[in-house]
Amino acid sequence: MIKSAEVQELIRRLAREEWPGLYEIISNLNTAHPDISESAKIDAVRPVLGALLERGQLQLGWLEWPEGRPPIPLEAPEAIRLLDDPRSWQAGERYPVLLGQPSLRAC
Repeated sequence: MIKSAEVQELIRRLAREEWPGLYEIISNLNTAHPDISESAKIDAVRPVLGALLERGQLQLGWLEWPEGRPPIPLEAPEAIRLLDDPRSWQAGERYPVLLGQPSLRAC
């Protein structure tokens, strides 16, 4: 079982990096929990990430690869809806990335 505190700490750590994709959260959990399915990992991450987005402690943005431009920030309601889209958890030419807020980067 993946604990919410573990997920939150992982998200906080990744948000300090430059534009990590949601797929990178799952990739990191694969190391610690290789026997848990990808869908179970997404189910564990979704409520924690959703809460951070709702509280404004984190923001998501669209990154277009290989354009190299900074991500386009998303409003919280749109970002939260993306958490239910399976494509959001995969890398591609356009995918959501974490944009940490100053309060989260300082943690």
